[in-house]
Amino acid sequence: MNTFYIDLLSIFFLFLTSLTCFFALFGKKGLYWVLPWIAASILTFIRVLEFRAPEASFVQLTGSDLYIEMLTPVALLTLFLSSLLLRFGLRRAHLFYASQIERQQSVPKVPAVPAVPPAAERAPAAESALQLWHAPSAGAINSFFTSVMAQTPVVKVPLSSPFFYILGIKHCGKSTIGRRAAELCGFRFYDLDALMLSFCRHSPFSGMSIREIYRSIGKKRFMLLELITFRQFLDRYESITRGRVMPVVLALGGGVCENTSLISLLQHTGSLIYLRAPEYTLYTRIRKGGIPPFLDPQQPKESFHELYEYRDACYRACCDTIMPLGDLIGIEEASVLLQQTMDSIHGDSHEQ
Repeated sequence: MNTFYIDLLSIFFLFLTSLTCFFALFGKKGLYWVLPWIAASILTFIRVLEFRAPEASFVQLTGSDLYIEMLTPVALLTLFLSSLLLRFGLRRAHLFYASQIERQQSVPKVPAVPAVPPAAERAPAAESALQLWHAPSAGAINSFFTSVMAQTPVVKVPLSSPFFYILGIKHCGKSTIGRRAAELCGFRFYDLDALMLSFCRHSPFSGMSIREIYRSIGKKRFMLLELITFRQFLDRYESITRGRVMPVVLALGGGVCENTSLISLLQHTGSLIYLRAPEYTLYTRIRKGGIPPFLDPQQPKESFHELYEYRDACYRACCDTIMPLGDLIGIEEASVLLQQTMDSIHGDSHEQ
């Protein structure tokens, strides 16, 4: 092998190391990247000058001479890989463990809610850990809940407008079917998850997804956030309509059946409709997007069966209407059935 290519490899790995240090420094990863960046840049500059010097000569190497000469680019490759590890590996690990310590030192007090089945509590540790490092601090979460609970009004019943609450296990089509049925009825449609994200827009959870908020505050406080968001929504809607009859269709999250405080308020303010899809259909839809955190990664099908049985019984017990959704029923057909169900309930309430 010619020493020309060996020198070129050395310059290339030195340049990559300098570039890594540069992006780490100006990406605010720490001022300790200054010296490695300067050193790597100077060495790169010197090697380039030597490489382009008129007196530079290159020879063909074989055997032990080649192995000895290749030690330099191999060492520089190791240096480059080490800089990548320092930039992307150790920094993230530091943030992760710092967040863990903070969460252990300050455990927020939460209101008591009913226990949930073991299958609903299981979550892959690796998936949770990926989101843990950027979670809001316990102090910020406590301050947020203290503030919003003080500002949340008491809901006055009965409401001036009829409310239809669409419930069901995850991926049964609550939002899709509920939205289309609302269009057919001429009713307004809302989604509780979307309302929660809007409500949290100027909070410690700004920019986070529903799943990230759930992981940040835990199941109990997530249920409390659902309740607060719903109460705020009812109060605002009543103030906007000012006594006018403007029916509403509201799709709720898949685990709302375990939130007894919210379920009680739903039962006092509207009609609960359970979209009951077959277990196999729901499991197939869920698996398409990967195993979610509420299922056991080792036994996803068994844990989903346990969760389905539990939540199906809860929804059957708390809902006013059960609407079965067969495997062969399409979105449009299901939407028409839901429209007819809501029209029937709305007509009965007018007659009363």
